[in-house]
Amino acid sequence: MCPPGLSLVCLSKKAIEQIHPTAGMYLSLENELKSQVDNRPAFTPAISLVRGMERATEMILNEGRQYVYERHLKLQAITRGCFKALGFQLLANDKDASAGITAVHAISGLDVEKWLKQLRNDHGLWLASGQEQYKGKIFRMAHMGHCHERDLKAALNLIVKSLSQSLKTDQATEFLENS
Repeated sequence: MCPPGLSLVCLSKKAIEQIHPTAGMYLSLENELKSQVDNRPAFTPAISLVRGMERATEMILNEGRQYVYERHLKLQAITRGCFKALGFQLLANDKDASAGITAVHAISGLDVEKWLKQLRNDHGLWLASGQEQYKGKIFRMAHMGHCHERDLKAALNLIVKSLSQSLKTDQATEFLENS
């Protein structure tokens, strides 16, 4: 539920003893540990990200971790079922699939990059492209964090609508209505 850019590092005493001095300052655990002795960070902290993480953690604890996980599994099933109904092949099998994101192989004839840009421009819906060897071959749809069934179904309906000219959507539309 937070923007990217924040990393947490936890170190055991044994790990701290293994830290070697580095020439650079960026990501220097040595500099950070020295600063923490004085109860201050080595660099200006990303306060907005820390506060966002704090709020997201509160939301997770209030909902209950188990319920959050169950919600993500339900969203995963809806997403995967919709794309299967549309005739797409998924990158991961059901057993190994992530509860938070679904990667989908493009159907032949679908220009993934052009389609993703169209989704952003026409509907304000941001899906991710594949990276490296998967660029232009897959797209990724997140369904984690502060995402609920109504949000997901709205996004999937936009996707079905955007693909309606080139794909048979009856099965996916029926799937969404009945899930």
